[in-house]
Amino acid sequence: KALEGPLNGNAGKGKQIAFARDRGNCLACHVMPGGSQPGSRGPDLSHYGSSGRNEAETYAMVYDTRTINPETLMPPIGTNDILTDQELRDVVAFLLSSKWEAGDDRPQVHHAAFGAHAVPGRGQQRHR
Repeated sequence: KALEGPLNGNAGKGKQIAFARDRGNCLACHVMPGGSQPGSRGPDLSHYGSSGRNEAETYAMVYDTRTINPETLMPPIGTNDILTDQELRDVVAFLLSSKWEAGDDRPQVHHAAFGAHAVPGRGQQRHR
């Protein structure tokens, strides 16, 4: 699903949703800033906001990654009404706010976030 209108997401609320085991539960598979006991099945999203992806692209991936990668293990969060449209917007705002800061130790080779949820032409390596 395409993002309609401005994102108008709240990163603070998005973080709460992403960490809530009964809502987004993103930490079950992903490393995220501020999260404890993250999973390792999905790519590290700690610095997703530095990946160069925009609001619309990120919204579409979170909504239903199968449209980009039919073999993904990520649940179709929007398609299955796991989160409301506003909750999706909040999670997207949180992801986009997670950026490298001055002085951070960056790896020599930084693979694009959402590698396991590859976007054609954008870091199609898959984490297994």
